[in-house]
Amino acid sequence: MIPYKRQQTILDLLSQEEVVRFSDIQELLPEVSESTLRRDVRELEADGRLQRLSGGAVKAAGGPRETPISVKAAIHVGEKRAIAAAAAALVEDGETVYVDSGSTCSALLALLMARPVTVVTTNADAFSLAGADPCATLVMLGGILSPDLSSVYGPMTEENVGRFVFDRAFLGANGVDVRFGVTTPSMQESNKKQVVAEHAKETYVLADSSKFGEVLNVRVLPLDRVTVVSDRSDPAVAAETRVITA
Repeated sequence: MIPYKRQQTILDLLSQEEVVRFSDIQELLPEVSESTLRRDVRELEADGRLQRLSGGAVKAAGGPRETPISVKAAIHVGEKRAIAAAAAALVEDGETVYVDSGSTCSALLALLMARPVTVVTTNADAFSLAGADPCATLVMLGGILSPDLSSVYGPMTEENVGRFVFDRAFLGANGVDVRFGVTTPSMQESNKKQVVAEHAKETYVLADSSKFGEVLNVRVLPLDRVTVVSDRSDPAVAAETRVITA
């Protein structure tokens, strides 16, 4: 099949669905290799016709931006749950931890609500995840709410972060790359993550393996400042920092 027809098939699928996974595309084009489909998606993104994300694509939205949490939550679900479980196992009872926004961090929040720990967060999902009687002490920081990301950010948030010393901080990420480190498309989220890392004894990045080698337009932290928790290791990343596999 010629590239035009393949790419049109991808766009037709996107016109019907909020998010398209590579597995969905492969069901329609079983004779086409995954590497070819990924190249098609990259070309469509370069043309501004869609936005690529880990494991699939969404409709174009006018420049680099964060993918809505509702879309992220539907991708790599098993991997994210495993990463969250591995991260939760690092936390000791009585600790004070920061948990970031993002779908993998939300999975971690759900696990920590049943633990005797103090959880400080900017993840608005915390309200629904806490339930009526959480074991954890939940501290929700104030600031500007981003409904798409279910995240709070801004100067007020960063000032509040500065009042704490975290035993561990768990950050979300859009890209993990050897050269550019941890990246995100949001300057506000990057600023917040940097302040959190400055006030944490240990900083972890929760990222499924599809984010290895991905680079977004705003840098957050170099790899040697964090420990990566993922569903599998990556030789290049592991050469630069510690990688914990779920």
